[in-house]
Amino acid sequence: MWIENIQSNFETKLRNNQLLIKICPFCGNDRWNCEISIEKKIFHCWICNQKGTLYTFCKLLGLVLDEDNWKTTENKNSYYEKDELTIDMFGYLQYKDYPKVLQAKGLCENDIKRYGIRYADKGKFKGKMIIPLYEGNKLVYALARDLTIKGNYYNFRLDKKIILPYYLGKINKYEIYLCEGVLDAISVNKLGFTSGVLLGTHITKEQIEKVKQFGFDTAIICLDGDMKAKSIKWYDELGKRGLKTKIVLFDGKDDPNDLYVRDSALLKRYLIDARKVTLEDRVKVFMK
Repeated sequence: MWIENIQSNFETKLRNNQLLIKICPFCGNDRWNCEISIEKKIFHCWICNQKGTLYTFCKLLGLVLDEDNWKTTENKNSYYEKDELTIDMFGYLQYKDYPKVLQAKGLCENDIKRYGIRYADKGKFKGKMIIPLYEGNKLVYALARDLTIKGNYYNFRLDKKIILPYYLGKINKYEIYLCEGVLDAISVNKLGFTSGVLLGTHITKEQIEKVKQFGFDTAIICLDGDMKAKSIKWYDELGKRGLKTKIVLFDGKDDPNDLYVRDSALLKRYLIDARKVTLEDRVKVFMK
């Protein structure tokens, strides 16, 4: 039952068919101003005005609804206009069918539901896993990926340059870690950080504006270890456009997902130690 799931994660109380949460997970107000309607399955914080369906609440906070509620609430905003596909055309990926591939990418069975990962059993993406991507709680894009350890990605026909898919972590809604790939972003988010995926090695003006539009005031560059020069260029570009900026510089050539699989505690230390770029960093990178 979803009520028990919420109660196990937050301090709550029941009043007039409302489930009240003492500390709002979105703004931190601690006066019971975040409430969930048990009958309507919607939530609203009267301080920060964050609101939406119960599915939205759980999606933003990485919680999992029971199967019945998952099916009945996930249809809102679940479409890809230009491809004329709906997310419900795909069934959930069965972890038991591809354990080695998924383990190699740091994905456990719970992650399949947490991130809504699907499987295409027909059509042009047949035999591939489908990873939906969200701007907050709105589904805006999806990727298809081969179910092999070194699998290729396949894009849906949408303009990915104007969107900023991201996953909301539980710790800080004001800082966002910007990653190149979707599995990198998922790995960062699983460690409790807000992460965004740019779906490539470039960041556009539209995406930078989205970072600010969503309320993030600090952007943390978290690219692969062999992309240090590109990381510093992103750092400078975001700073010029009015954002506070930090950077994660990995010692080796790992990407965040590889490092998560090998040593998640080490990745978390790197993420916590994000910092400003120094002159020494610039000299080391650009003298190579």
